[in-house]
Amino acid sequence: MDQLEFCRKLTSIVCEDQAIYGGDMPAPSLAELISGQVGSGPVSLGALLPQLCEDELKCVLSSFAASQQKVIALVSIYYSDELSASGLNLHRTVQPLEWWKALFESSFPQVDFVKSRRDSELVCVNFRLSDVAKSKIAKLGETSSMQREFSRLTSRVALGWRLLARNCVNRDALFAALEGRTVAVVGNARSLAQAELGADIDAHDLVIRFNRVPIISRRSHGYRTSWVATGVPISQSRLSSLGGSHVLWLSRYRRKIPGETTAIQNLYLHPVSEIDSLAERSKVMRPTTGLTAIDLLSKSKAQKVSLFGFDFYQSQSSSSHQTIENAPHQFDNEENFVRALIARDPRFEIR
Repeated sequence: MDQLEFCRKLTSIVCEDQAIYGGDMPAPSLAELISGQVGSGPVSLGALLPQLCEDELKCVLSSFAASQQKVIALVSIYYSDELSASGLNLHRTVQPLEWWKALFESSFPQVDFVKSRRDSELVCVNFRLSDVAKSKIAKLGETSSMQREFSRLTSRVALGWRLLARNCVNRDALFAALEGRTVAVVGNARSLAQAELGADIDAHDLVIRFNRVPIISRRSHGYRTSWVATGVPISQSRLSSLGGSHVLWLSRYRRKIPGETTAIQNLYLHPVSEIDSLAERSKVMRPTTGLTAIDLLSKSKAQKVSLFGFDFYQSQSSSSHQTIENAPHQFDNEENFVRALIARDPRFEIR
């Protein structure tokens, strides 16, 4: 179920619960929302709120509070997969769910929240929902435990067959594609959003991005994507939308690879023994995907490897709300490892 279909069914459940005539709520455009050109009745905002900046958010919610209109909204804690025509990420406000709850609670006298089909999304309303409606919303797009177990089993079987058939990208093929090339490795440090390195990034022969691939703007992050290095699920459709050709699975936890990732045409699986060796050499318990990619590239014959968006969690990550204190990595040891590599290998640099 895509987001539009989810929002449509969500609105239908709320209308039934609140006895809203006609079974629907008007859905304003972003421009109408910002300009205040919204009708006086109940409003379904869909996934528009993260597309506003924080000042706009407070103004819009204050307006709804003053008019006492019923509002339903879906908020997300991650950057969007899409960019606007101006080259900026569609999501201008990216905050954890607790932040969104606090915003609604400070804006309205009465609120309710329901977890969405994804842990990264939250349904917010400025009224009370019945327990029946909450249950229906929570079940939208839900898969049963039996379905989840079956999906995991089929994914493991499919991956096993690919390995037996040697149908994954091997190390030699990967290194052949890297030989003599300039490589931009784009980390997810939030500090990268303040830079103007997008054109430099896109000028490299190969551009490697990570995990959820948050691109904050073309100006700061560029847009070209050749490969995605990851330890979280990614689908062929997402890879294709980025223009990428390969996915590098750099986590030791292969049981976590879902079917949508197992089915990717050009899939490279990094040997678990290599990850364990890196952990020992870098003195970390669990190497990040970024560190694993850098170590892999150091063994190739790439001409030049430029690291963008690597500040070793000093500014946190654009794809997570973890802090340096609670993230499951030892970033000081990783930084020492990378800087030692740069000191002995002139191909590597931090931009």
